[in-house]
Amino acid sequence: MTAPAGDASLEARVRMEIERAIQRSIKGLEYISTGDPAVGLTPKDVIHSRGTLKLYHYRPQADEVYRVPVMLVMSLVSKPYIPDLAPGQSLVEFLVKRGFDVYMIDWGCRGRRMRGCGSKTTCSTSSRTVWSGCSRTRASARFRSSATAWAGSFRRCTPRSIPTGR
Repeated sequence: MTAPAGDASLEARVRMEIERAIQRSIKGLEYISTGDPAVGLTPKDVIHSRGTLKLYHYRPQADEVYRVPVMLVMSLVSKPYIPDLAPGQSLVEFLVKRGFDVYMIDWGCRGRRMRGCGSKTTCSTSSRTVWSGCSRTRASARFRSSATAWAGSFRRCTPRSIPTGR
């Protein structure tokens, strides 16, 4: 007795699906067994820290650096490595290689001590951090004027001007 042609093709498809499932399982196990990828590898210096908050300055990687800096302010819930994921997939790396002077505020992990901190505390902390960064680095006059405008915008923050969702 010979199997009809339809049964042979069904058997071949089942074998192919089983083989694909095995290959997926192997790849999944390989993925799980590897460690976490290295993120946030662009060279940087901590120029100011206070509690969990840190102000990073990324080292320039171009011959000429623009005089007006870029300030990245992470949200309170985002990890600081999001704009600096991996070499070749990093916004920060892209900016510093093209001559931008990049700074970033990282809020750190907000614990129980920070539970009562609202938007007003966050805004005033941001402006103080920028000012500390200006005074501790040899920031250019352009950076100081940019930081003045940036910190001034945070000083104008009040609980009334920021929606709280209450």
